[in-house]
Amino acid sequence: MKWQTKFLFLVLLVAITFHVSKLVIDAGAFREISSKSYGLCRNIESPQGPEDIEYDRRNGLLFVSASPRPHDNGEIGGIYVLDIAAGSNSLKLVSEGLPFRFLPHGISVYSRNNIVRVFAINHAGLGSVEVFDWANGVLKHLKTIEDQSLLNIHNDLVADGPMSFYVTIEQGSKGKFLRAIETYSRLAFGKVLYYDGEKFSRAASGLHMANGILIHPDGRHLLVSQMLGLTISVYNILSPGALVKSHEIRLEMGPDNLSMAEDGALWVAGHPNLFKIKSHMEDHQKLAPTQVVRITSPLENPTQEIIFSDTGAKISGASTAVPVGGRFYLGSIFTAQFLECTLKAIAQSSSL
Repeated sequence: MKWQTKFLFLVLLVAITFHVSKLVIDAGAFREISSKSYGLCRNIESPQGPEDIEYDRRNGLLFVSASPRPHDNGEIGGIYVLDIAAGSNSLKLVSEGLPFRFLPHGISVYSRNNIVRVFAINHAGLGSVEVFDWANGVLKHLKTIEDQSLLNIHNDLVADGPMSFYVTIEQGSKGKFLRAIETYSRLAFGKVLYYDGEKFSRAASGLHMANGILIHPDGRHLLVSQMLGLTISVYNILSPGALVKSHEIRLEMGPDNLSMAEDGALWVAGHPNLFKIKSHMEDHQKLAPTQVVRITSPLENPTQEIIFSDTGAKISGASTAVPVGGRFYLGSIFTAQFLECTLKAIAQSSSL
């Protein structure tokens, strides 16, 4: 009996060692990151935490979601606009005077015909999705959508209609302790919900910390980043809210928000060292590296190129990279850093 106990203990020890080693390696603990910029960058004055950026190409407007993090001191955030079409060089707050506390996170812009509608994750209280109409240069609040299924761990969303959207739920566990277990055990409890204008339903599950989300311009594919899975999942949209996984794109970083360029390339901002982004979250003075990857042909035969790489000197813990013509914009999760960078020829960027 003793040898059986020792054998089981040895098997358990080997399994734990393998799990921890893989976790440390995949999280990028030994990954070397150097600063490479394929153009010139300038800092645009920004509020704290410009975490998500959405470009309304039709109207030349860049919407920026910003909130102070952590949310412990009663501060509020807001949505800002950079009017690129008008040649503006500064962010303008456009969500003033709301009758509720607003701490926006992920945002989505639905721009069709005469409608420009902004959907925003709100991390105040138990969490909600706030819906706004863009009119006369300001956001006018239209509706609050609340549901227990959001649990204030909803991260990002993408609208597919004037009052319908997909939303990512980072984790399935409740409370910090259980979420920590889920994280370090690498349990895939993240999911995607679909809101049809009246109710939520589950569209996808089994995700390792579901994060950024977007709908491909063809309208037939949904892309979701898995921060802890180091992958982007591509789904076929059979009908609104009905998804079937097509394939996954593996990355050498924890992918955050997703953006689509006009040429159909997918832009991904991410965290090559997940331990450092966690340290940065706890102490904003500790810098975290950033990488921006451009993925051509994400629906089939995807190829990857590093567009931007930084140790944290230029921007720490960037979560979003949005291409606009010959430039791209970077926003940071925790600090007041918002960069506009010029982009040299894509051919000059380094292959992964």
